[in-house]
Amino acid sequence: MSYFFTRNDQSAKKAGGSSRLSAHEFHAAKITQAYWGVSQGGAKFLSVNFVNANNETADDIKIYFENSSGEQLSGYHQINAILAFNNIAGLNQTQGTYKTYDFEAGCVVDKQGLIASEMIGAYVGVIFSENHYNGQNGIKHNLNLSAVYHHQSTQNAKQFLENLPPAQGQIEGSIAYAKKSSENSRNAAERETNKNNGSPTQGYQRQYPQGMMASPDTAMQRPPQTVYQNDDIPF
Repeated sequence: MSYFFTRNDQSAKKAGGSSRLSAHEFHAAKITQAYWGVSQGGAKFLSVNFVNANNETADDIKIYFENSSGEQLSGYHQINAILAFNNIAGLNQTQGTYKTYDFEAGCVVDKQGLIASEMIGAYVGVIFSENHYNGQNGIKHNLNLSAVYHHQSTQNAKQFLENLPPAQGQIEGSIAYAKKSSENSRNAAERETNKNNGSPTQGYQRQYPQGMMASPDTAMQRPPQTVYQNDDIPF
């Protein structure tokens, strides 16, 4: 029988769901917030909020770009790639308000800090991995930015800047890499739990994530003079 409206079980699963961007998939996303911060260990990061055309979000994704010794981390290349994809020459630190989850308050609150306003509205294709850690009630996880690509062409930064086509299978390769990183992180968290005789470390233990190595085919380059645009983007 031909229906006017055909059931879609994948769509049904999203009804009443958390509307969160998932790991191990390619998402074309827009940046809605970006602020600068420093971890307890002294590593510098840019915290970014993402949203896609379905209003699925990934909030407070911390991109660590420099460790406490001043050495560049893989996030440095990821930030530069996002700038290149959007023809942004650089980022400033401007005093402003941003939203973040406050664990003491138990909710999202407004905070004052240094924001990167140039990032807001930028588009990027993202792939997330899972960063597992031991919380008060067992193993938990948050999302880690594993790889970035152009949101439409799926080129990596080097391909985009040198006007080269995307390599066949590179998205699938990055997804496989993200899955492996998630698996390694989960195994490490389980080993830590076993070492503590099944008693998870108390408190929130989030530091910069285990995936510190450079993402596949993600390179730091200077921004191009032109940018790949499409006015039909629905978000």
